Amino acid sequence: MMMDTEIDTRQSVTGSVVVGDIRALNPMQFVSVSLFRDWFDGPAGRDRVSDFFESALGPARGQAATENWAGFVTALVDHARRPVMRHGADCRCVGADEAVVAHILTAAVTADREDAMLLLSLLVPGEVLLVLIQYAERAGRDIWQISRQINAARKLH
Repeated sequence: MMMDTEIDTRQSVTGSVVVGDIRALNPMQFVSVSLFRDWFDGPAGRDRVSDFFESALGPARGQAATENWAGFVTALVDHARRPVMRHGADCRCVGADEAVVAHILTAAVTADREDAMLLLSLLVPGEVLLVLIQYAERAGRDIWQISRQINAARKLH
Protein backbone atom coordinates (compact mmCIF):
# COMPACT_ATOMS: atom_id res chain seq x y z
CA MET A 1 0.00 0.00 0.00
CA MET A 2 1.36 3.41 -1.01
CA MET A 3 0.57 6.56 0.91
CA ASP A 4 0.38 9.95 -0.73
CA THR A 5 2.61 12.11 1.43
CA GLU A 6 2.33 15.29 -0.62
CA ILE A 7 0.51 18.17 1.01
CA ASP A 8 -1.76 20.20 -1.22
CA THR A 9 -0.87 23.77 -0.23
CA ARG A 10 -3.52 25.21 -2.57
CA GLN A 11 -6.36 24.03 -0.36
CA SER A 12 -5.03 24.74 3.12
CA VAL A 13 -7.65 24.22 5.80
CA THR A 14 -5.25 24.67 8.69
CA GLY A 15 -6.98 27.83 9.85
CA SER A 16 -10.41 26.23 9.98
CA VAL A 17 -9.43 23.42 12.35
CA VAL A 18 -11.87 23.44 15.29
CA VAL A 19 -10.22 24.64 18.49
CA GLY A 20 -13.21 25.54 20.62
CA ASP A 21 -16.89 26.20 21.10
CA ILE A 22 -18.24 29.71 20.61
CA ARG A 23 -20.37 29.37 23.76
CA ALA A 24 -17.18 29.12 25.85
CA LEU A 25 -15.76 32.45 24.67
CA ASN A 26 -15.77 35.54 26.83
CA PRO A 27 -17.80 38.50 25.47
CA MET A 28 -14.81 40.17 23.77
CA GLN A 29 -13.79 36.98 22.01
CA PHE A 30 -17.40 36.16 21.08
CA VAL A 31 -17.94 39.62 19.55
CA SER A 32 -14.60 39.43 17.71
CA VAL A 33 -15.38 36.04 16.16
CA SER A 34 -18.94 37.05 15.28
CA LEU A 35 -17.79 40.27 13.61
CA PHE A 36 -15.07 38.39 11.73
CA ARG A 37 -17.62 35.92 10.38
CA ASP A 38 -20.14 38.60 9.47
CA TRP A 39 -17.62 40.84 7.74
CA PHE A 40 -16.77 38.14 5.23
CA ASP A 41 -20.40 37.20 4.65
CA GLY A 42 -20.74 39.68 1.78
CA PRO A 43 -22.43 43.09 1.72
CA ALA A 44 -25.23 41.98 4.06
CA GLY A 45 -22.67 40.83 6.62
CA ARG A 46 -20.75 44.09 6.40
CA ASP A 47 -24.03 45.96 6.92
CA ARG A 48 -24.65 43.86 10.06
CA VAL A 49 -21.19 44.80 11.36
CA SER A 50 -21.82 48.48 10.71
CA ASP A 51 -25.27 48.31 12.32
CA PHE A 52 -23.82 46.49 15.32
CA PHE A 53 -21.16 49.14 15.93
CA GLU A 54 -23.58 52.01 15.42
CA SER A 55 -26.18 50.44 17.71
CA ALA A 56 -23.63 49.83 20.47
CA LEU A 57 -21.57 53.02 20.16
CA GLY A 58 -23.83 55.57 18.50
CA PRO A 59 -23.70 56.83 14.90
CA ALA A 60 -20.42 58.78 14.85
CA ARG A 61 -18.41 56.45 17.07
CA GLY A 62 -20.00 53.43 15.38
CA GLN A 63 -18.92 54.63 11.95
CA ALA A 64 -15.37 55.14 13.21
CA ALA A 65 -15.43 51.66 14.79
CA THR A 66 -16.59 50.16 11.50
CA GLU A 67 -13.69 51.89 9.74
CA ASN A 68 -11.25 50.60 12.38
CA TRP A 69 -12.62 47.08 11.94
CA ALA A 70 -12.47 47.31 8.15
CA GLY A 71 -8.87 48.50 8.30
CA PHE A 72 -7.86 45.63 10.56
CA VAL A 73 -9.53 42.77 8.71
CA THR A 74 -8.69 44.13 5.26
CA ALA A 75 -5.01 44.51 6.12
CA LEU A 76 -4.99 41.11 7.79
CA VAL A 77 -6.49 39.33 4.79
CA ASP A 78 -4.49 41.32 2.23
CA HIS A 79 -1.18 40.43 3.91
CA ALA A 80 -1.92 36.95 5.23
CA ARG A 81 0.54 34.18 4.47
CA ARG A 82 -2.37 31.99 3.36
CA PRO A 83 -6.15 32.37 3.14
CA VAL A 84 -7.60 33.25 6.54
CA MET A 85 -10.38 30.80 7.36
CA ARG A 86 -13.69 31.22 9.15
CA HIS A 87 -16.69 29.12 10.05
CA GLY A 88 -20.28 29.98 9.15
CA ALA A 89 -22.22 32.60 11.09
CA ASP A 90 -24.38 30.02 12.88
CA CYS A 91 -21.62 27.50 13.57
CA ARG A 92 -20.86 26.78 17.23
CA CYS A 93 -17.30 25.76 16.40
CA VAL A 94 -14.43 28.20 16.65
CA GLY A 95 -11.72 27.74 14.06
CA ALA A 96 -8.01 28.28 14.65
CA ASP A 97 -7.83 31.52 12.64
CA GLU A 98 -10.93 32.89 14.36
CA ALA A 99 -9.42 32.10 17.76
CA VAL A 100 -6.14 33.74 16.81
CA VAL A 101 -7.97 36.89 15.64
CA ALA A 102 -9.92 37.04 18.91
CA HIS A 103 -6.74 36.61 20.95
CA ILE A 104 -4.88 39.23 18.88
CA LEU A 105 -7.59 41.80 19.57
CA THR A 106 -7.75 40.92 23.26
CA ALA A 107 -3.98 41.11 23.69
CA ALA A 108 -3.78 44.36 21.71
CA VAL A 109 -6.26 46.09 23.98
CA THR A 110 -5.00 44.72 27.29
CA ALA A 111 -1.52 46.21 26.88
CA ASP A 112 0.08 42.96 25.72
CA ARG A 113 1.34 44.46 22.48
CA GLU A 114 4.24 42.03 22.18
CA ASP A 115 1.91 39.05 22.62
CA ALA A 116 -0.49 40.51 20.06
CA MET A 117 2.38 40.93 17.60
CA LEU A 118 3.56 37.38 18.24
CA LEU A 119 0.05 36.09 17.51
CA LEU A 120 -0.18 38.28 14.41
CA SER A 121 3.09 36.78 13.20
CA LEU A 122 1.26 33.44 12.90
CA LEU A 123 -0.83 34.93 10.11
CA VAL A 124 1.24 37.67 8.46
CA PRO A 125 4.91 38.34 7.64
CA GLY A 126 7.02 40.50 9.94
CA GLU A 127 7.18 43.54 7.71
CA VAL A 128 3.48 44.32 8.23
CA LEU A 129 3.28 43.64 11.97
CA LEU A 130 3.61 47.26 13.08
CA VAL A 131 0.85 48.45 10.77
CA LEU A 132 -1.46 45.59 11.72
CA ILE A 133 -0.92 45.99 15.45
CA GLN A 134 -2.07 49.60 15.20
CA TYR A 135 -5.26 48.49 13.43
CA ALA A 136 -5.72 45.74 16.02
CA GLU A 137 -5.36 48.17 18.91
CA ARG A 138 -8.01 50.52 17.50
CA ALA A 139 -10.44 47.75 16.59
CA GLY A 140 -9.78 46.00 19.88
CA ARG A 141 -10.61 49.13 21.91
CA ASP A 142 -13.98 49.41 20.18
CA ILE A 143 -14.81 45.75 20.78
CA TRP A 144 -13.54 45.93 24.36
CA GLN A 145 -15.90 48.83 25.08
CA ILE A 146 -18.85 46.91 23.66
CA SER A 147 -17.91 43.75 25.57
CA ARG A 148 -17.86 45.78 28.81
CA GLN A 149 -21.43 46.87 28.03
CA ILE A 150 -22.37 43.22 27.49
CA ASN A 151 -20.75 42.22 30.79
CA ALA A 152 -22.56 45.02 32.63
CA ALA A 153 -25.92 43.94 31.14
CA ARG A 154 -25.25 40.33 32.18
CA LYS A 155 -24.64 41.38 35.78
CA LEU A 156 -28.06 43.01 35.89
CA HIS A 157 -29.79 39.70 35.24
